[in-house]
Amino acid sequence: MSNSNNFNNNSESLSEYEQMVKLTKDATKLASLNPSITLEKVEKALEIALRLDDKTHIYKCKHATGAALFHMGEIEKSIKATKDTLEFVHQHFPNNIYYLSLVYSVLGSVYLQIDKYNMALEFLMIALSFKCDKTYADIYNGLAVVYYKREDKAKALEYWENGIKYTDKKKKLVKYAYLAYNIAFIYYEMDDLETARQGFNEVIQLLKKDEETQVQGIVVSSIYSLANIYAQEKNYEQAFSLFDDSIELAKNQSLTPLLIDAYYGKAELYFEQGKEQEGSRLLQKTLEYKEQFKSHQHNEKILLHLKKYYAKTDDAAEALKYSEQLYEITKEKLKTSKDKEFQKIINEREKEIQLLERKNQEIEKHNTILKQFTHIISHDLREPVRGINGFANLLNKKFKDKLGETGEEYISFILSETGNINNKLARLLEYTSLKKPEKNQIRSLSIHEIIERQKQQFSLIDKLDIIYDDTCLEMEYDHADKLIYELIDNAVKFRKEEQYCRIEISGESKNAYQHIYIKDYGIGIAEEYQQSVFKIFNQLDKKTKGVGVGLAICERIAGLYNGRIWIESVSGECTTFHISFSEVV
Repeated sequence: MSNSNNFNNNSESLSEYEQMVKLTKDATKLASLNPSITLEKVEKALEIALRLDDKTHIYKCKHATGAALFHMGEIEKSIKATKDTLEFVHQHFPNNIYYLSLVYSVLGSVYLQIDKYNMALEFLMIALSFKCDKTYADIYNGLAVVYYKREDKAKALEYWENGIKYTDKKKKLVKYAYLAYNIAFIYYEMDDLETARQGFNEVIQLLKKDEETQVQGIVVSSIYSLANIYAQEKNYEQAFSLFDDSIELAKNQSLTPLLIDAYYGKAELYFEQGKEQEGSRLLQKTLEYKEQFKSHQHNEKILLHLKKYYAKTDDAAEALKYSEQLYEITKEKLKTSKDKEFQKIINEREKEIQLLERKNQEIEKHNTILKQFTHIISHDLREPVRGINGFANLLNKKFKDKLGETGEEYISFILSETGNINNKLARLLEYTSLKKPEKNQIRSLSIHEIIERQKQQFSLIDKLDIIYDDTCLEMEYDHADKLIYELIDNAVKFRKEEQYCRIEISGESKNAYQHIYIKDYGIGIAEEYQQSVFKIFNQLDKKTKGVGVGLAICERIAGLYNGRIWIESVSGECTTFHISFSEVV
């Protein structure tokens, strides 16, 4: 029998032999990282091995082929190739317990991936029976996964702990860290959070200096799991920080499935705190990774969250969009399952889509009515008011001498009220004309440039001081101007008499969200009125100028950016208006 040990060492063949060894070694190393390159190298190496009749390297090439196909997702081909390798080992290396144990272990792992747990268990137990120290770690890992899938966590933990005993931390650092991660994860699922925390921290410390993508994947998963532990303990600050770390690392390493995990975990934390807007915005980011999202474990949960959020905010078009995507995913699953439960879900999804389509049609109808109403305000309603105003002026001009003091007072009252009606109609038109901006209309606008444009409008006001920082608003031009103007105007109207009017504007931007603060030191707003001031035509003080629309406009603008506005105030001292919204519509 010819093999590498009786190889004839002439110089030409030695060069070919070395080439074969290098190709085989490279192919084995790249099997999981770049399986297509592995197959190319294996093909060349196998050609040489067959020509030299080198049985050891023929085995290694066959083994690498099965592994590469497995990592490419070609499971049936991988099973066929691995069985071919097993037959070859039985024929040429019947007493090599390492080869036999390894191939049986790989075959068990392949069956594990297609959820054939009985087959996987059978092959893994055969592999274990050869009692080969070199393969114990992989076999125990496979057995642990089988029992984990069967929801026997205690047995899974036992096998993973056995596996780590046979793994040299110095020589097999990555494998050791992988097993340590699995052990920590089991402790996490068994609610032993302190042991789990120690395990995840150990993994991070072991691998933090290794920059290989595969290794960094274990690090990201460990950081993400730590974030979940702190979230479970209600330590939100630490949890948010760790989620941000896992998001950044996953982005840098292009680990998209783990990035989606991290976005989802952070969004869940927002939902737990009642911050649905922030959570939904994060979930929308996951949809940017279309191909990976389709097969992601959380895709249905993400779409369901988004559908519910937009249905709650009366955005039927968005809710319909996510409902349709949810329907498509469920339908795809139905193709591979005859489960009646899936058919029931499909029927429910179809009903949801029909309801949302009807709601969307109602909203479109409502928008049409709103446009008609806007036209009525700007033309039909203002025309008779202009007529009354004109005739009152004419009456005053022609019959002034005959009207007397009482008559002039009545005319003055008519002119004042028609003027008031005109102002209300103009402001109502302004309110109803506000529309959600398109993405291409969004600009980065500094508070400085907004204030500079408005200085002239407030130039006649004595003792006015506006202090602001370098905050930028990601908004449509007119919306930003109107929002800041209305809040400054409100502060000026309700300043303390004969006192300096000081207004402070600042903000912060984090994770695609903006928070603006506008503080004045005026008369303040009592707590019982802090909600009602945003209602249209609601004036707390009828003596002030205006018609009670300015703050309603501010609330509407915030809503157009899926944001909100609220008040913190100390009556008689100061008022702070808070506006939070997303930077991207």
